[in-house]
Amino acid sequence: MDGNVRYAVQIGAVDEEGATDSRMYDEAIVDARYAQELGYGSVWMVEHHFSDYYPTPNPLMFLSHLAAACPGLGLGTAVMVLPWYDPVRFAEDVAMLRTLTKGRLDIGMGRGTAKLEYDAMRVPMGEARERFRECWEVTRLALKGEPFTYKGQFVDIDQPITLRPHIEPDAEINFFGAIGSPASAEIMADLGLTPLSLAQFPDYMLVKILDKWRTRARQNGLETNVALPISAKCFIGDTVEEARTEARDHLARFYRLQAEHYTTDTTSRAMSSSRRSSPICGLWAIPLRTIRSSTAALSAHLRRWPIRSTRYAPSGSTTSSSRTPRTACPARRATV
Repeated sequence: MDGNVRYAVQIGAVDEEGATDSRMYDEAIVDARYAQELGYGSVWMVEHHFSDYYPTPNPLMFLSHLAAACPGLGLGTAVMVLPWYDPVRFAEDVAMLRTLTKGRLDIGMGRGTAKLEYDAMRVPMGEARERFRECWEVTRLALKGEPFTYKGQFVDIDQPITLRPHIEPDAEINFFGAIGSPASAEIMADLGLTPLSLAQFPDYMLVKILDKWRTRARQNGLETNVALPISAKCFIGDTVEEARTEARDHLARFYRLQAEHYTTDTTSRAMSSSRRSSPICGLWAIPLRTIRSSTAALSAHLRRWPIRSTRYAPSGSTTSSSRTPRTACPARRATV
């Protein structure tokens, strides 16, 4: 860690073409152990279903395995797609993971973008926003460890229940809400969630989006100077230090952009305080040798599952796209 910056690595079930799912999972565990050896504080996982595009349909289950395989390693998700979950079961799973791991736990949550996955889950995408809100509200109530009820559009808990396992008082869980559009920033502020700022936005746009979050958060009485949002980006170098240097340089440029955007003395002081007091988690600084899977292997997997708009191409499809498939981590990988 450098000052207030926490470095993490995203891992995924990726290996050479033709590898079994079991082998890809084994490789992800090796990657997590290697990241811990290199001194990274956390590893993060994504959730995806029904394709080769990071086939990890249950990140919490995988992370519970890593809690045993890599004691003390921080764990994170980017993101859990809440509209697909029963809220009570989701809260139980998070509570179990928190109880099983001794390291930092960051739970990034979002609404997801893949229509194929929504269709297969039998959840209309038009219900995603309300389902996300209800799942988060139930989760927040359940994790208090007290009897609770809830009445919503999709969730009706009319008999008081109490979640088990109980979370220890010092066992913190850090929850984040993914920003997928400028409007999402205000939604996450209304839900009391610190935003998970994804890398699809250029920095100048991200500054404006985070301004929307801070403005709404202040209106809701949230402490914006102690909840500096994540900037989830990847930085690549031949060594760990090169990757971290690139991350530090980017962070300095990002702060300069914020300073130019915020003009009043009051806001500038708040931003300065936020920088000093709050860690930025999820700056993924990745050395080329961190991941054992080769560039060609990952690229081959992604070519088989091109993304167009919000759909994945189904198995055997001849659909093609000139757009480069999105990954949460750049496909510059080298064999250890």
